[in-house]
Amino acid sequence: MKIICYSFFLIGFVLFLSSCECIKVDSAEENPTLLLRVIDAIDSTDLVFGPDAMLDFQDFQLFSINNIDTTFIDFSSTFINTQAESSFLEFRTPDATSSRVFIDYGNMDVDTIDIRSVRFSSTCCEGRSITNVDHNEIEVFSNSPSSIVLLSK
Repeated sequence: MKIICYSFFLIGFVLFLSSCECIKVDSAEENPTLLLRVIDAIDSTDLVFGPDAMLDFQDFQLFSINNIDTTFIDFSSTFINTQAESSFLEFRTPDATSSRVFIDYGNMDVDTIDIRSVRFSSTCCEGRSITNVDHNEIEVFSNSPSSIVLLSK
């Protein structure tokens, strides 16, 4: 009899977890993470990582501006030595459902990244999920959890 009770409990628990929005959405947190790759607009080679890298991510600055306040955003890089296409820059998005982030490549070239997200609340958690990303006012990402956003230069 205990085995049957435990089985029903286990099945119920698994069904609960599978219905939880936070399990389904990778960015189930207040400030979801955005993954970026900077690629050549013509041949899609990675401009930051790999043998043909032309930009050094250590020269980059990410920041947002709110009225007269500038907030610099920490970011990290993940480089997989043999695969530039698997390497990316990563940062936590600002705490707003719509925000503009600037990326300064260190060579007097600054791009805009507009990030839109939605807040959600479920029985087990609440957070934000990124819905759209525009790079220099061109949509480059739309409602695709766990994707890497490609910025063409």
